[in-house]
Amino acid sequence: MVAYSCNLACKGCISLSDWPRDGVEPRNHLVRDLHRWSQLISPDVVTIFGGEPTLHPELTEVCQDVRKAWPDSTIRLITNGYL
Repeated sequence: MVAYSCNLACKGCISLSDWPRDGVEPRNHLVRDLHRWSQLISPDVVTIFGGEPTLHPELTEVCQDVRKAWPDSTIRLITNGYL
């Protein structure tokens, strides 16, 4: 989960984006966690989601970090498609 906020507030959002939360996960935290998890698991698919992940200002770099952690995994980005 890379972003806590969303540009929408859909009732019953699975990511709790209808709750008043702001911000994004700092990239250095994501990189730290990616490194830790890449030592333990080798997933077929890695999903990046939020809130709305396209609100993360370093989303491109985050995707590159995921690719470095799991070069053979499919990367899936879950977005509402409005941005």
